[in-house]
Amino acid sequence: LLISDSTSNPRSSHNHVLNYDESYSLEDTFFYLLKDKLKNCTIHQISFGGISTKKLIVEAQSYFKDWKPEVIICHSGINDCKPSVLRENQGETLFFNSYFSKYLKPIINNPKLIKFFNRTFSNKSKFLRDISIFKKIFKDSKIFWLKISCEDKLEKKFPGVLKNKNDFNEILENIFSSDLIDIERELKINKGFLEDGLHYNSIGHKIICSEIIKK
Repeated sequence: LLISDSTSNPRSSHNHVLNYDESYSLEDTFFYLLKDKLKNCTIHQISFGGISTKKLIVEAQSYFKDWKPEVIICHSGINDCKPSVLRENQGETLFFNSYFSKYLKPIINNPKLIKFFNRTFSNKSKFLRDISIFKKIFKDSKIFWLKISCEDKLEKKFPGVLKNKNDFNEILENIFSSDLIDIERELKINKGFLEDGLHYNSIGHKIICSEIIKK
């Protein structure tokens, strides 16, 4: 069972600042590359963008606990680490209306306001609780978790994200130990991030697939 946020999804976009295409296809994503290498395995993928780890793993807990997957690979946490002006449910409500969202985006994306309100989808105690419940429900599965990763420049856009990332990774390391897969070092060395410092380019997806296969 493969569980991930938007970082595992295909991307269609053009970087207007640097004027180059940042698109990559489904076949370039690390989950697809992984499926291609494990053709003899039955694999299912759960991927949602912009939601908390709790909401993501609840999907797995609700629909897949009886399946009892032999291996679970999770890649989530960066959305929990990013400070925001709004709480998770507030954002979902406001951005449902496209008219309001056009005027709200410049406000809620202001780094000074983000630093002032400093609201996150989760906190250390809730994150620990949610991951512990998840691990208990899937106690018969081998769970690998990909370390929460981003480039340092994301701190300018989301003040406080790097500290949160380190705190949450420490929780993951305490829970999963050697089953926590560190991908950040190789991604930074080999320029595997897109310009936003959060999502991955096709090189990054190949790196992540390779690091998972090593396990």
